[in-house]
Amino acid sequence: MFEITSTWMDQYISALVLLNILIGHATATAPIEKPAPESLALTLNEVAHNAYRPDQHFSVGGPRVPFRLKRKELVATDNYTVIVLNARTAESDFVSVDSGGVIFEDPAWAVFAAECLAQKQMLGVPLARTETELWEQLPRLESSVMRSAYIPSHFFSPITGFIDPSGPSFSLLEVTGAQLTALRARGVQSFGKPKPKFYILFKPPVAPR
Repeated sequence: MFEITSTWMDQYISALVLLNILIGHATATAPIEKPAPESLALTLNEVAHNAYRPDQHFSVGGPRVPFRLKRKELVATDNYTVIVLNARTAESDFVSVDSGGVIFEDPAWAVFAAECLAQKQMLGVPLARTETELWEQLPRLESSVMRSAYIPSHFFSPITGFIDPSGPSFSLLEVTGAQLTALRARGVQSFGKPKPKFYILFKPPVAPR
């Protein structure tokens, strides 16, 4: 049973409503029912496979609640729920351990990575030089959608394919605070038992030549 905080769920709903605005359903802001943790991956997979319909999840409501941007301090021995996309990347293709995929600590990045895939764009790793910049990019993403200036490649770097199954698939994963801290620090990290897998959280943008 995955546990998700109310703040995390609010961020997920805010991201879906922002997606609704992006795809032309600006009034779809009130969740029809409170999402359960088990439904999150199902909805993300609907988005990724272009099967998401806002009116099945939202009714007409008030203004969208903006993203919450306060970072959670991690406790090394505690467990945290994250989202995983079964994507391979240029980095995972050149390491000796199996690829685990792209991890999204913040659900907003997962929602918009799913939208990239729905548009047949092989993008899925958030662009950031550091974990701090990863958080600071969210208001920029938010602003770009609201200004009708959102360009996915400004926020996501390419993926190279998918791990079984052969198409995009989002799922939930429980990780420790220590594992997530290491991933935050480097952007990539191998962990897991009995056989470690390689995960990526963000990728620094390529410097212009």
